[in-house]
Parts: sequence; C-alpha cells; structure tokens
Amino acid sequence: MATYKILDSCMATYKILDSCMATYKILDSCMATYKILDSCMATYKILDSCMATYKILDSCMATYKILDSCMATYKILDSCMATYKILDSCMATYKILDSCMATYKILDSCMATYKILDSCMATYKILDSCMATYKILDSCMATYKILDSCMATYKILDSCMATYKILDSCMATYKILDSCMATYKILDSCMATYKILDSCMATYKILDSCMATYKILDSCMATYKILDSCMATYKILDSCMATYKILDSCMATYKILDSCMATYKILDSCMATYKILDSCMATYKILDSCMATYKILDSCMATYKILDSCMATYKILDSCMATYKILDSCMATYKILDSCMDICNTLLPGQLCGHLRTPGILST
Repeated sequence: MATYKILDSCMATYKILDSCMATYKILDSCMATYKILDSCMATYKILDSCMATYKILDSCMATYKILDSCMATYKILDSCMATYKILDSCMATYKILDSCMATYKILDSCMATYKILDSCMATYKILDSCMATYKILDSCMATYKILDSCMATYKILDSCMATYKILDSCMATYKILDSCMATYKILDSCMATYKILDSCMATYKILDSCMATYKILDSCMATYKILDSCMATYKILDSCMATYKILDSCMATYKILDSCMATYKILDSCMATYKILDSCMATYKILDSCMATYKILDSCMATYKILDSCMATYKILDSCMATYKILDSCMATYKILDSCMDICNTLLPGQLCGHLRTPGILST
C-alpha cells in the first residue's frame, strides 16, 4: 500500500506531465523558430535602440514633407539667385544713379530753360554783334546830347539865315567852301560810324576855320542827321537792350547750365544703363518680394540640411524597418514562447526543458 500510494501520487504528477507533453511537442516544434529568433535578438536590440531615433525622425518627417514641397519653390528661387546676385551688384550702381536722378530731374527741368536759351542764343549772337555798334552809338550819345542842346541855338540861327542870304558878298568864301563840299560829301558817307567821323576831323578842323558859326552848326547838322538816322537804330537797340539785359541775367544761368552740361552728358550716357536697370527693376521688385519667402526658406534650410543628413540614417533605418516589422510580428510569438518556457522550466526544472534553453539568452 505504501508503494501504491507513492505510485498513485506519481500518477497525478504523470498526468500533469502527460498533459504537458502535448504542450512540449508544440514547444519542441517551436524551438526551431525560437533558436532563429533568439539569434535575431542581437539585431533586435540594435533595432530597438534605433527606434528612439526612428520615432524622432518619424516626427521630423512631417516637417520634412512640408520642406520637400517647399523645395520646388526653393529650387526656383535658387535659380533666381543668380539673377538676384547680378541685380544686387547692379543695385550699387542703381543707388548711385538714383541719387544722380535728383540732380538729373533738376537738370531736366533746367533743360527746358536751356533749350529756350539755346534758341535765344541766335538772337543773343546777333545782339552781341550789335553791341559793338551800340557801344559806338553810346559814345555818340554824349555828342548827340550836346547837339540836342545846340538845337535851341540852331533854331535861333535858322531864323537868322535871312540875314545870311544878305551875306552874298561872302560867296567868294562860300565857293571855296562849296569846293570843300566835295570833300564834305565824301566825309558825309564816312559818317556811318563815329570812329570814321573822328578820323575825318582833320578835314573838319579846316572847315571850322572857314565857317565860324554856320560851319559849326552846318557840320553839326550832318552829324545830327547821321545821329538822327542812328536814333532809329538806337531805339531798336534800346528795345533790344531790355531783351539783352534779360539774356545777360540768363547768361549767369546759362554758364551754370553750360558747366552742368558736362555732368548732363555723363548722366545722359548713364541713362542707357539706367533704362536697362529700370527694366530690371520690375524683375528686382518681384525678386525682392520673393526674398521674404526666400529668407524664411533660407532659415528653414539650416533645419533642412540637418534633416537631409538625418535622411541618410533614415534611409538605412527605413530599410531596417522591413526587417524590424518582420521581427516585430515574430516578437508576439517569441513572447508567447518565452512565457511558455518559464512554465515548462517550472514544471520540469532541469529535466525536459532545461536542455532547450541557451544559457544567458532568456535571462537577458
């Protein structure tokens, strides 16, 4: 009976073991898979540590996709930058020209005056040539004013000419004077200018000794008639002088403008460049508005370059993810097997399942 009780207690254990054997056979067939998975654990642990990095990169991918869509715009802007750099170097020239434009606009408004003055220069040159005559006439005016005061005396003497006719006995002298009149007529044609008249004064002085009061007045009358005809010219010139004085005051402006013309010609040659730059400004303004976007993208590029360097790691990890997903699906089976091994080892410690464990693997 003692032996029976031992055997009966063993039967309980045997039945338990017999039910475990069904599980054991399943586990034994699973061991081939387990050993493969157990050798994969070294790779799994590396991949598991990579997952922290992967999760960070996966969150970065949202930003990356946004930046990747921005890259189309960036590449367009990057190709525009070649043009922008050329325009940016042109801007130094443009700013100089833009500061010159203030002067140019002043000169351009002055050019209207200049063109008027330039058309007036034809008149001015005529007036300038008239000024030589005017200066001669102006010196004659001193004589004219004296003669004009003499005319009162002349009118008195003209009434005295009745008495002069009585002086027919003086005709011998008069005939001499009449022969002198040929010379006088020559002198009369010479009286166009006062300077010629002044050279004729040697002959006039001879007549002066012949003529007493009549000679003075008669010779004065020739001069007076010349001066009287000159007065028509003088009045024209006097009216011209108003214009001349205006032009003379304009000449100060003209001389300033003439000195400005050197600058103007330089600016005029610059205008060819300016017009090119002005047409470039349409492009520049478009690019300048793009620069706000570009600066934002340029600041994003620092992040992009970091992400781009991360992408090399990401691509490696992405290729690893295929393996990881396979291993991750295997891990469900592995965890089941690993929990089963603990049960097996508990039920049959060191007997049935002990040889199945590889020391040091499951403990990890």
